[in-house]
Amino acid sequence: MPSDEVMHKFHHKELYSGGGNQRVTNRKQAIAIMLSEKRNEQQHGGKYKHAKKKKRSLADAYHERRESRKTERKESRNFYTAGD
Repeated sequence: MPSDEVMHKFHHKELYSGGGNQRVTNRKQAIAIMLSEKRNEQQHGGKYKHAKKKKRSLADAYHERRESRKTERKESRNFYTAGD
């Protein structure tokens, strides 16, 4: 997150430390996070975005499992009919 958003999120109680579920309640900790973000921005030459993990929806996971089962069934049918 860009460093200018850190204090905004802190005041709205939306700032979390690290990747955990611990909400930042200490102003000094929020300032330390802001300075760290500024340092990262300077290293990367401006504002940068963190890499986001792609979240799969339950529907996507369901469809993937369903497709894999279909192909397994087709392969097993071909296995038994290939010898004839």
